[in-house]
Amino acid sequence: MVLAYEKTGDLGDESVIALSQQLDLYLLAFQKQPRARNNSLSRCDDKSTIF
Repeated sequence: MVLAYEKTGDLGDESVIALSQQLDLYLLAFQKQPRARNNSLSRCDDKSTIF
């Protein structure tokens, strides 16, 4: 999406919008996946593992 924006220079370009919408769908699907109980990323109190 970033590359498409850099190429067009326009966030309103159809190709950028299409990629943004596809990314939204991937993010929603990822968020709906069940998380493992021992996954360090699922723990809110351990922010050192986020990045």
